[in-house]
Amino acid sequence: MATCAFAQDDGDGGGGGFGGGFGGGDGGNDEFSRDGDFAPGPVAPERDVLGDVRNWLQKSSAPPMDSKQQKALKKIYDREVKAMAKTFEKRFGEPLETALAAQAPARGRRGQSVSRAKPEHTAAICRMSAQLVDKVIAGLRVDQQAILRRFQSEQLRMTKTTALARNLETAGVPLTAEQKEESDALFMRESRLRTLMIIESKGEPYQSKTTPLEAQTTQRVARLMGQEQLKILLQTIVSTRPRDPGNCSGT
Repeated sequence: MATCAFAQDDGDGGGGGFGGGFGGGDGGNDEFSRDGDFAPGPVAPERDVLGDVRNWLQKSSAPPMDSKQQKALKKIYDREVKAMAKTFEKRFGEPLETALAAQAPARGRRGQSVSRAKPEHTAAICRMSAQLVDKVIAGLRVDQQAILRRFQSEQLRMTKTTALARNLETAGVPLTAEQKEESDALFMRESRLRTLMIIESKGEPYQSKTTPLEAQTTQRVARLMGQEQLKILLQTIVSTRPRDPGNCSGT
């Protein structure tokens, strides 16, 4: 999942494709730390996918990319952008470049007529941007991917467990020591398996695997709780659920 973006800056391996290409980011890493994924967000100009990946590697304390890797990943980026452009035009009968221009009409020249963005185009661009980022990350070495993806999953786990504990405390039904120990173990299991599933997907969509895993964890944690705690659990899970990569609104 990625912040949908239209990258017009060619610096340090970014850009490529139509008019500089398009790529995903993490909104200044706020979304990255929020749910452990490259979450969808508003379309933003001048994002550099490879630059974002470099930042994420640094944030997760993974080995940095070398120049040889960057060149290889740039080739992956360019190839995927071209493939996505063909897919988009075949599906909608309109060039992807035109749809991207409609995402940021304020950037058009004075007096230039820019059509309004279509919701179905926006959703498709968000989804393709997410897939583009996953493809680029899948081109990293396995050790780099493992650390980066583990960091993401752990961020999601901590978000869930911290929010759950806070919400239960606020509602006056905190977890007992035994409940906390058992639920923490379940969320840690989910984090480990989620990391493996994403790496093994090799850049392909992985939500069909991780979503059932998350549902299974919720069911198992629910069995540990009383009725009042269960309500808080379900509300918390909904509020911290990883976002649909096709949802540009982030809801």
